[in-house]
Amino acid sequence: NMVSYKWNKDSDLQNYTYDKIDWVVHIDEFDWYVVGSVYAEELNLSSVLLGNRILLITVLVVIFSCLVIITLMGKLLSPIRDLSVVAGRVQKGDLSAQCEVTSRDEIGTLGKAFNSMVQKLKAHIEDLDQKVAERTVELDDANKELEGWVEKLGQYNEEISLLNYLGEKLQA
Repeated sequence: NMVSYKWNKDSDLQNYTYDKIDWVVHIDEFDWYVVGSVYAEELNLSSVLLGNRILLITVLVVIFSCLVIITLMGKLLSPIRDLSVVAGRVQKGDLSAQCEVTSRDEIGTLGKAFNSMVQKLKAHIEDLDQKVAERTVELDDANKELEGWVEKLGQYNEEISLLNYLGEKLQA
């Protein structure tokens, strides 16, 4: 069905050096031969143009896909970045920091759990601070009481020393 041969061109009539390809089909009903003919150079040029277009479309699709992926990844990672920033603030001691992630997925659940943990930590720290303050007051009171006892013991010691001195003088 396909025939290759050398043929001339309109611009070069007497030079039969150009490759040409014919496709021949016989139609039995009419006893006709239908022939499609093309120069191999033109066919190759068309295939090169088609290949270049396919390559260009492929490159554009890849670039577009990369942009879509980058956008989607940014939206996906944004709540994780926000949670990370809040965790850093809490690590530095800012217990008023709250995670603003409120989505209904696992990241939102993680954000709610993180906020709950920070609130409980803050409540425990406030409770401990209150207990330390109470213990400090108790220790101050006990310290004052001890100071009173020390002062009384000092007086008793002084009185005993005087009595010992008196006793020595009486014996003398």
